[in-house]
Amino acid sequence: MKVLTTAAPGSAEWLDARADKIGGTAAVNIVLGADRNHRTFGSPLTEWARLTGRVKKDALADADDELKKILEWGQKSEALHRQLLAEETCGEFEGAPGVLQHDSIPWLAVSPDGRCVLPVHGRGSIELKAPTRYTVHEWDAGAPLTYQVQAAAIMAVEETPYCLVSALIPPSTRWAIVPREPVFEQFLLDQLGHFWDAYVVKDIPPPATFRPVDKATLFHLHPRDNGESIELAREFEGEFIALTRETSDSADLEKVIEGRKARIAQAIGPNSLGFVGPFGATYKHQTRTTACKSCGHVSSQSEFRVLRIQKPKS
Repeated sequence: MKVLTTAAPGSAEWLDARADKIGGTAAVNIVLGADRNHRTFGSPLTEWARLTGRVKKDALADADDELKKILEWGQKSEALHRQLLAEETCGEFEGAPGVLQHDSIPWLAVSPDGRCVLPVHGRGSIELKAPTRYTVHEWDAGAPLTYQVQAAAIMAVEETPYCLVSALIPPSTRWAIVPREPVFEQFLLDQLGHFWDAYVVKDIPPPATFRPVDKATLFHLHPRDNGESIELAREFEGEFIALTRETSDSADLEKVIEGRKARIAQAIGPNSLGFVGPFGATYKHQTRTTACKSCGHVSSQSEFRVLRIQKPKS
């Protein structure tokens, strides 16, 4: 691995080193952020916007007062947290090593909260959590999945055999040993690699969810939004013009067309109509229905959103 910086967490140099990288928190947002069953502060869309430079590197924290306070409290409480763990585990703990980049995956860089040496387990990484929305009972089956994903990203870079994940939940700590699992690690790297290649490299936004954090990101990207329709940025007029002209069936061109549609759909976001210049597009829910061949009964299937381009009248 490569040490990108040893600057203090939260400093300008530390933020710059992570600006165009996928770290542990970003991995959680990318893999689990679209699932409402998991508590994350971001999503695939927010990470895409950050990695492509469309929002500033610390925009998430600036927009979320709760996250900002958790990050600040986490940094202030780390020394106490390590001291409590040392007393509970009889291990040795040291501070954060800096921003560390994977030796063969340049876009993967993590910021562990430190390292430890535990009796029997040996040397490992640590990830410390300040008091958050997780409760002690949510640790009954071990570390929550979001923390396991973050630990897996750290271990992939540091190549440590385990990561001690701990939450400061008064009156003490709640911690668990997350072992390095090659199969889970490869699954995670495959998911992150696909996200990087399919969305970041191609500069195509991932689908937006209906979480507040995505709506905030969409508003940042396209501020002229009234909740029903949105006037798209002038750059999208070129996308509409190209879509009205491209009629070839070649596979390569189909990818280009799908990419254009994805960008327009992402810009429209939770609205149902997007327009720019003489062009418009509807992006509404549509219910798939099927009819029984024997009795003719019509049943509704799952809903999905459909983008329909409206060509201007000549």
